[in-house]
Amino acid sequence: MDNDKNKSEKKPFFSVVIPTKNRSFLVGYAIESILLQTFKNFELIIADNDDTDDTKNVVAMFDDSRIRYYRTGNLSMPDNWEYGCTKITGKYLLVIEDKMALKLDSLQNIFNVILEKKAEVIKWQHDYFVEDTGMVHSFPEKFKAQFFDSDSIVKSFLDINFDFFTPRAPSGYDVCVCRKIVKIIQEGAMKRLFIPVSCDFMMGLQILNTVDKIFVMPDMLTTMGGLKYSSGGSYKRKNGSNEQFLKELKIQEADLYKNTPIVVRTLSNALLNDYINLAKIIGGRLNKFQLNKFNYFISIYDQLQSPSENFDIKKELNVWEETLLKQDDAFIAKIRKEIDLIKNKKQPNNYFLKFITILKLMIRKMWKKPKHASILDYIKQKL
Repeated sequence: MDNDKNKSEKKPFFSVVIPTKNRSFLVGYAIESILLQTFKNFELIIADNDDTDDTKNVVAMFDDSRIRYYRTGNLSMPDNWEYGCTKITGKYLLVIEDKMALKLDSLQNIFNVILEKKAEVIKWQHDYFVEDTGMVHSFPEKFKAQFFDSDSIVKSFLDINFDFFTPRAPSGYDVCVCRKIVKIIQEGAMKRLFIPVSCDFMMGLQILNTVDKIFVMPDMLTTMGGLKYSSGGSYKRKNGSNEQFLKELKIQEADLYKNTPIVVRTLSNALLNDYINLAKIIGGRLNKFQLNKFNYFISIYDQLQSPSENFDIKKELNVWEETLLKQDDAFIAKIRKEIDLIKNKKQPNNYFLKFITILKLMIRKMWKKPKHASILDYIKQKL
């Protein structure tokens, strides 16, 4: 299976790519969720970057001509994702992480949108499966399925309006993109879809810089599992897997946020650093708007106060304070006033902390929720 033998003469409508590394205990669920789709015209490309034969053995359990398996090895995460996407032959591309599952009618729903709306880019939402408890947590969006212009989405990121940005911005694992757009990006200034460090986020930015609008669905078409294995989670927890990730990219942790206005370690700052680096090279829509400095200072302060951070943040808070003191007096006074209000309200003021707070409330109500044996068991019940 480690070649192109399984290419059919008829081009598939969808190319679904699963890039994976050392998650043989999860990837089988992702594979099966795709093979069980009610919409059948697709190819499944697996880019196996495993250090052992474990993933290869899992893939061998599935006898389906739509599977195209490639053994890579010794690649960084962005390079492995990119490799998988160089093998597509379909009209539309989806990338599904190995810790995710695609709900069984999702390809059909996306296909319907493409036909009805003539959409080149379709973004959707996902819910969360917690393996340790068998619980699924959802955060429903209230907007209707519709086109959103790329300008408004890009601007919302620089406005630090994550409540608007996060459910509408495409990312590597929650978007379907027509092959024409994929080709434009791959032949553009960066020559690739997935750029370090946050390669899924960087793919989304390149999409937003390429198209004027995207179709956004409030529907949760995918379920995210294996949260404790995510790169973003390991960065936030500052654990060993994060160190391995940085080693593969041949960068230091300080490189993740060195170009940001406040040089401190937060997840959103790492994303902003990537944004700044990309905007310098490709320009376009990414250079159209300015960072909202007030919202940025408040957001960074909020994140440094997050109870989920399990490391000493005194150094980061000192850097925040030193950077604030370099601003003009009026701006400093405005920030101080807002900080006092936040302390008095004792409520989260940004998307990341809202997520944590809501999750805690949901955990308290777990006993009321049904339990599922696996992420696949859950999506089968949802059909």
